[in-house]
Amino acid sequence: FLLGEIQYKAGRNSEAADYYRGVITADSTSDPAPQALFALGWLELERGNWSDAAGSLEALADRFPDHDIAPRSLIEAGLARLNDRNYDRALEDWRRVVGDYPDSIERWRALLEIGREQLRRGEHDNAVSTLRRAVKAPRDALDLADAQRLLAASYEASGDLAAALEACTTGLDHDPKPADREELLFSAGYLAHKLNRHTEAVSRLEQLLESFPEGGRAAEGLFWLGEARYAMGDPVGAEASYTRLIKRFPADKLAEEALYGRAWALNKAGNYRGAADAFKTFSSRYPDSRYAVDAGLREADCRFSAKDWGGAVRSYRKFYERYPDNPQGARAHYQWAVALLKQEHFDEAAARFGEHSRKYPGTDLDDDAAYMRGWALFSGGEYDAAIEDYSAFIAGYTDSPYRPQAAYGIADALYNLKRYDQAADAYEAMINNYPKSPLVGDAISGLQWCAVQLGQVDRAVDVAERYARRFPASPIADDLVMRVADLLYNSGDFDRASRYYSKLLSDYPHSELAPAALFWLGKAAAAGGDTSTALDAWRSLASRGGNDEAVAQALLMTSRINLARGDTSAALNSLVRVRKDLSTTDVAREARLLEGTILRRRGKTSDALSLLGPLSKEKPADLIVHRAALEASRALVDLKRLDEALALAKQVADLRADEVGAEAQFETGRILEMMGKSSDAVDGYLKVKYLFGSYSDWVAPALIAAARLEIEAGRSAEALKLLNQVARDHGDDEWGRRASELRKDLP
Repeated sequence: FLLGEIQYKAGRNSEAADYYRGVITADSTSDPAPQALFALGWLELERGNWSDAAGSLEALADRFPDHDIAPRSLIEAGLARLNDRNYDRALEDWRRVVGDYPDSIERWRALLEIGREQLRRGEHDNAVSTLRRAVKAPRDALDLADAQRLLAASYEASGDLAAALEACTTGLDHDPKPADREELLFSAGYLAHKLNRHTEAVSRLEQLLESFPEGGRAAEGLFWLGEARYAMGDPVGAEASYTRLIKRFPADKLAEEALYGRAWALNKAGNYRGAADAFKTFSSRYPDSRYAVDAGLREADCRFSAKDWGGAVRSYRKFYERYPDNPQGARAHYQWAVALLKQEHFDEAAARFGEHSRKYPGTDLDDDAAYMRGWALFSGGEYDAAIEDYSAFIAGYTDSPYRPQAAYGIADALYNLKRYDQAADAYEAMINNYPKSPLVGDAISGLQWCAVQLGQVDRAVDVAERYARRFPASPIADDLVMRVADLLYNSGDFDRASRYYSKLLSDYPHSELAPAALFWLGKAAAAGGDTSTALDAWRSLASRGGNDEAVAQALLMTSRINLARGDTSAALNSLVRVRKDLSTTDVAREARLLEGTILRRRGKTSDALSLLGPLSKEKPADLIVHRAALEASRALVDLKRLDEALALAKQVADLRADEVGAEAQFETGRILEMMGKSSDAVDGYLKVKYLFGSYSDWVAPALIAAARLEIEAGRSAEALKLLNQVARDHGDDEWGRRASELRKDLP
């Protein structure tokens, strides 16, 4: 036996076999006969003589069933039978190990191989049962990572994905060999994705690609990483994964799926142009793909979403003409018409919509197309044709949900034709015939505009009130009251408008329109001279909150009323709240300007400048900035900082050509006068007339101020010319009387 071992180590297998046979010839019943039989079987394994190898190894177990080497011999015999495709004999050998040697370490390997074979045969439940026994082996008895990998595959094949994922996770904890680790990482990522555990899937697949970038699972890993990222709401990451797969593995079987997935990911990410190009590339590269037809339609949809109306028209038309019998052909034809409408090719769009109804009568989009034909005519300004089309639609599509829109379209078309009497009747008919349509409110607004044109405001009010009585629980009941109030407000009937705004607040206290009603109640009351009601409404709005813009405007108007009443403290309180609590609203800057102005007038000059100074330097400069600069100039005058005040006033006068510019130019003359520069002051005052001559309220006081300085300088003739001009232009008003008073004392 030892001589045989020496020959085997030296690579002389024939000589080794002779010695092993000699052992058996000499003594076939005791050691080392079993070892010699095993060695002979091993030599046949190395030669690929699977049947002979199995025969020797099985003979060993038959002759020496109690020998320690018998279980291992059966394991190897089974593997030899497996290689010889004698699967049943392989299972017999391994089952002998489990049955005859239940305490041997080899039984674990036998269970593993039995489970592997059961999995290969598709006996998934049996494989699960066997491998669940195998994975209980001690760590040193079996490659547990391999066993868990097989168990995971068995669970997956039997449909228990959660158990399969758990087996993968356990296998990764057993320090698997690289090949097993690659497989376990891939399976864990794939299974986690299928179980909607996408974050876990991404983590496992990223580990796979980092550890095995060139591995056999790299292409699949990239694909399923893209799928998992897409599913978890990361289309950008998904697109990156698909792109890597396409670039690295262009010939892989998954490249087609990846290119299609990439197009969808771009679409999901909102990159509609990129998605359209990707779908187009897919269609040209894989014209026979099962996705090719869908990709053609998706290309058109993406061009539509990208607002590439011309591209959408071409793509929808191409799809429709290429696949006329496809179930999606009708949708493509309809969308082709919609894209034409978006291009404002109204006549062609109307023609396509009409063609759709003729080609696809009774289909899902039939009534859509019929209605849209009228809308295309309306949009193209063909109002008479639209009226005719809408009327035919209402008569022909008695069950369509678009009938209220068509009725409303008829009324709108009549309004645009300035046939207000007919339009009013059409709006009223729409309201009566389709009282539950969400367009009722718009129809009442249309009726109101007709009423304004016809001088029939009460008719519009009456229709709204009758509707409210007929449908008191209507979800637009409060909206109708608001619309009536708005109509009355816009008609100048502020008293009745106030009553309707109040009605909304009392009848619908929880309405979403309540804040707006409070705001406009204040406006209507103020316009009607009822400042107390206005203040009450705006205070209620301010305490209610909810709409920052409305609250800020209400506080600003409240401050103006209080200022007009002489209650500057109350005015300031409102303005301070805007500054502190509503600083981001549109009127916040105007409120800060008014607050600074009030503070200056109350003698709090430094506080005023702290508000007006920063406001006057904001960019870009607008009316509020320039008014703030003008008020800041006056504050600087109060502080005797005349040079700074003059610079600010000049800046505003130079930049504006409106009334604020005239006011600033007047201030320039006034400051120069305070500086003792009388001649320059006269020039400053006179520039008000030369540069801002259309603003008489500033020209007159400027000329009077210039005349007064001319009198003080002894230039009575020049002063008289200026005063005569004011008296001539203003007659007996305030400025005319002042000019006349000054002329009395002149020679």
